[in-house]
Amino acid sequence: MAPSFAAVGVVLTVLLIHRAYGRVDPATGQFLSGFLNTQVVPAPQANLFATILSGIFDKQPVTWLLYGVGLSLAVLLEMMKIPPLAFAIGMYLPLQINTPLFIGGLISHFVAKSSKDKAVSEARVQHGTLLASGFIAGGAIMGLLAP
Repeated sequence: MAPSFAAVGVVLTVLLIHRAYGRVDPATGQFLSGFLNTQVVPAPQANLFATILSGIFDKQPVTWLLYGVGLSLAVLLEMMKIPPLAFAIGMYLPLQINTPLFIGGLISHFVAKSSKDKAVSEARVQHGTLLASGFIAGGAIMGLLAP
């Protein structure tokens, strides 16, 4: 029951942003999604996927070469034991988002290595993850409430 409420909430939020920040292109008369306006809605992940999917849905020419380069890079990273998803996130997120992620990762690493007892280290990491999640949720709530 709860996942369906969450799904409805996400759909309504996406539709609200789409309509609230969208506009009609005067040249073509076509409605342009609010998500395409990166000055108003700076959502790197959403804009990345919009760019990828626009080639499919808008019948734009698809740059298959870039998809092939990305696939090759992912395979190379996997062979080097580097997580491709973490690398990709670092590539497309802006620096003001990447920097706190990097600092948080460093803090987590040092906290995990701060004790020789594995159980104590694991407990510290779990408490740190819980604290970081609270900071993220609190920041999101304040972002909604702040003018």
